[in-house]
Amino acid sequence: MEKEGSTAGFVLSLIGGILSILVGIGIIIKNIMGVYAIGFIKEQMDKSLIIIYFAVALYFLILGIWIIAAGYWMRKNISLKKGAVASLILGLISLNILAIIGGIFGLVESKKITPMQQTTSRI
Repeated sequence: MEKEGSTAGFVLSLIGGILSILVGIGIIIKNIMGVYAIGFIKEQMDKSLIIIYFAVALYFLILGIWIIAAGYWMRKNISLKKGAVASLILGLISLNILAIIGGIFGLVESKKITPMQQTTSRI
């Protein structure tokens, strides 16, 4: 049976994406707990800071989902290079070292695949 895609790149990107999502959820929970402890927001600075925290959390959540999608692209030979490059770029944007390493593994694996193997990949 022919090996499909990059398993190491897929797993590392999947773990990196899940960790990114967990960071986003953690920021949201910290924000909610902070607002709950205060009871209400007094100053404009506090409101701005809370909005910035929610924006950062949303940023991590969206990038985490994209990193997971890039990892799934690396499972198939036909989309291995696309997934590896996407994981590498998203990892650099989000400073996610696991996604960067997964993207590098995917690129190395894509160099080993012949054009014939790319077109005959199972769907």
